[in-house]
Formats: sequence, C-alpha cells, structure tokens
Amino acid sequence: MKARWLTTLGVSGVLLGGVLFVGGCSAPSAAPAPGHPLAAQIQRGLEGGTDRFDHGGLDRLLRAHVDTEGRVDYSGLAAERALLQDYLRALAEADLSRLGREELLALLINAYNAFTLDWVVENLPLVSIRETSEPWTGERH
Repeated sequence: MKARWLTTLGVSGVLLGGVLFVGGCSAPSAAPAPGHPLAAQIQRGLEGGTDRFDHGGLDRLLRAHVDTEGRVDYSGLAAERALLQDYLRALAEADLSRLGREELLALLINAYNAFTLDWVVENLPLVSIRETSEPWTGERH
C-alpha cells in the first residue's frame, strides 16, 4: 500500500518535509523543490485548494484507544488495525492539490501519526519504537 505521493522517500522525510514546506509557505523565500511532484501538488493546494479530507476514521480510533493522559492502548489498536490501514489507504489517494493550507497541515501531521501508530502495531510487542529497524527513515508502504 504505497501512497501515490510517497513513492521515493521514507515516510517521515516526505511528511516532515511537507509540513515544513506548508508551514513555511508564508515566507517570501519558500518555494517547492523544482520537479518534485509532492511539492507541486502542495503548491497548487496552497494557491487555491478548498477541499477537506475526512479524518473521521483516525479520530474514531484515537478516541477508542488513547486515554485522557495520551497513553495508547496498542493491543486494542492492533485488534482494529484494518481500520487504521483503511485510513492509510485513504491518505494514499488524497489529492493534495485540492487541499488548502490548514487541510494540508492536518493531513500531513495526521499521516505521520497514523503511519507511526501502524509501525508500532506492526512491531508489537516492544517497549520503544526505537527498538525497531529504521522507524522514521525506512520506506514502508
């Protein structure tokens, strides 16, 4: 399940780069990397995107498996991993060129978090994500 816009870089590199790009676009010197399809899509979205992305699937999972202290019930989340992967598939198909600045930021931040949750669930049991191989740099989906 590889996102259309996550084809050549690791998940965290693309998502963090996208967040920094979107977050910094109000600066006069901010511009997309020439020829990079992700940057071009984001630029088009910033110039006129008005669509919204439905994060309801992730929201329902977080409400069910994260307590008020921010602790995640990873075994409960693992039992519903198919729903998390449905959300990841929806992210993979998102047309970033149709999303404005706030929606792009929300999508990129939620994508990073969802991919991280999926990575932890995939590698259970573990004490820390740092126990896994290349948790933020490896190409996954």
